[in-house]
Amino acid sequence: VKALKQCFADGRGCYSEFDTLAHGWLEEWTHLTTIMEAVFRAYFSIATQNPGLLLECMKVVEVHENVAADYHRACQRIEKSGVLASKEEKDAVLLHSMMPVLLEAGHASRSTPRPAAGKSPNQVHDNLVDLFVKTVSSSIKKRVVEVARQAFYEETSGDTRSLVLDALVEDLYTHHEDINVLCPERFNMAMTVCTMYSEHLASCLRDLLREIQGSRGQSGAGGAGQDISFSNADILSLITWIERFISATLKISLTKRRSFKTEQDLQSGQVSDTLNGELLSQLDIFRKLYVRRACAKLREWMQGILSKETLCLKELTPEQAEKMSTPLISAGPIDVFSAVQSELHTMLEEVSDPTLAAWSASSIAELILEHSEDFENVVEDIEYDEQRYKGGSDSLERSNSSPAVFAKSIPPFLGRLAVAEPHHQTLETNQVTVEQYCIVANSCAVYHKEASEVVRLVEAKLGVWDLSSTSSATSIVLRDAQRSVKRFENLMKSSIVRFQRSSNLSINFLVKLVLQDIDQTLLDLFGESWLAEGNRCIETCCATFHDYCIDIAEYLQPGVYTEFLRALFDRFVNYYLSGLYSCYSDGRVEANWKKPVKRDVKIATECASVLVSLGGSGLCDTSIVSKGIKDGLKTIVGELAKMIKT
Repeated sequence: VKALKQCFADGRGCYSEFDTLAHGWLEEWTHLTTIMEAVFRAYFSIATQNPGLLLECMKVVEVHENVAADYHRACQRIEKSGVLASKEEKDAVLLHSMMPVLLEAGHASRSTPRPAAGKSPNQVHDNLVDLFVKTVSSSIKKRVVEVARQAFYEETSGDTRSLVLDALVEDLYTHHEDINVLCPERFNMAMTVCTMYSEHLASCLRDLLREIQGSRGQSGAGGAGQDISFSNADILSLITWIERFISATLKISLTKRRSFKTEQDLQSGQVSDTLNGELLSQLDIFRKLYVRRACAKLREWMQGILSKETLCLKELTPEQAEKMSTPLISAGPIDVFSAVQSELHTMLEEVSDPTLAAWSASSIAELILEHSEDFENVVEDIEYDEQRYKGGSDSLERSNSSPAVFAKSIPPFLGRLAVAEPHHQTLETNQVTVEQYCIVANSCAVYHKEASEVVRLVEAKLGVWDLSSTSSATSIVLRDAQRSVKRFENLMKSSIVRFQRSSNLSINFLVKLVLQDIDQTLLDLFGESWLAEGNRCIETCCATFHDYCIDIAEYLQPGVYTEFLRALFDRFVNYYLSGLYSCYSDGRVEANWKKPVKRDVKIATECASVLVSLGGSGLCDTSIVSKGIKDGLKTIVGELAKMIKT
């Protein structure tokens, strides 16, 4: 052994009888390992057709593993001993081992350049466990690449791709049932084989992703340079299959640990990351690709709906408004959330993937928030869009017959100074604007309702997944998904606030239009004529409210109409109180003001009851609505009493 080691070190030939014998042994060893490599390369078929052959080869691997372990332990004992041993003493201890010869030959074989093509390499394997693992891995890689090539580049539908890829899942179970038992238990073949399949599949998926994104890979599954068509449905089908494959690897790799359920639950998440680390990374990339594609399509759809809805609002004519069914509701919100719910249904019902569902939900929430911001801009633009003022048609019947307008048309009398009318929109504009604002307010109510329903659906589905989770691995996935759901919830809250703000804007615009018709009439408040017993200032205002609300109650949904009435009377009360405060500052408020104020409050209270009744049975609780408005009107009397007292 010493002479042979020196021979390898000097690079000289071996001519002694001992050296010749050693080389003969190495030649026989090479023949043996060549046979074993061929068996390992075809291990899958041999294990099913001639398992005894594979079993004998594995015995050789175990024997060699034991010999190598004994040799390395002997070397360590010599090195750790306190006595410095001579080379002769070391050789005497290791005299009966061929390991030094094998290790030196293996090192020399690895250091020698590979032979030219056509010549068989004279490779010396000094580690049979490594030979077994590498050869099996190479065989598995070949199998995975062949299946992936057919599935990814030859099949054209998601179902057929999944059917072809299922062969890999069947391979895992074949290993589990027939092959893994032929190997030593300490090899942990359940984990080893699953890891090999997972890593090679991840590599094929990485090449596929380059093809889908248009980047032609130089290596991999052999699909480079081909034009492949992967729809979003195909990607979703592939994601579903990858998850099924990962579940199979976890089920098989953790089989031996069923009796240690607590330990399994604690470590299954770590096992998943170790076993399928690269595959999980590729799965996340495909999830992101799916979400990005789906949201791009959904964004385009939502923007198209909003553009169409905006155009219809701006070009709305009285004739078109008259033909619309009441309440006035645009198809836009329903169309938008039909598309949203369709995408969510795919995620929540057809795919049991909490992570993908949560990511999709968050991305959809971003689109809804973006849509709510755009819709808010549309609402704000309606008031200032000058283009809709152009063109002529018959003037409004309602504005011509409004009691306040009629009162303004009467010349001033009894010495009262005429007040110049402020600039108003044309009558036609006023008419169309009412319908526009009613449509917008109703749309906001629909948006608000549908957005809340989206939140409920997502939370309910995640709750079902949470209750059905039976392992720690599933719980870990759910926790990751729930972090994304938190972001989804925050985005949806912002969207709902935006829709509510748009609703408030449209309602405030409606209130503004109504109050514009009575601004001249309200100038009579708190003057000499107002103190007279027959003053009809508030009566005229209430008649105008009623005139508008006859139509608005029909145009608006019951809940929106309630909000309109509250806003209308809130503004009316604020205007009335502001006038009182101004008169109080001027020192004009006197005790004789109680009677006309109570008269005005009584008229307004009766008017509120009538206007609430116009909402019909659709209002949630007319008594509550009426009480809220009446309580607001009563504050006028209370504030006046304080002014008179002080």
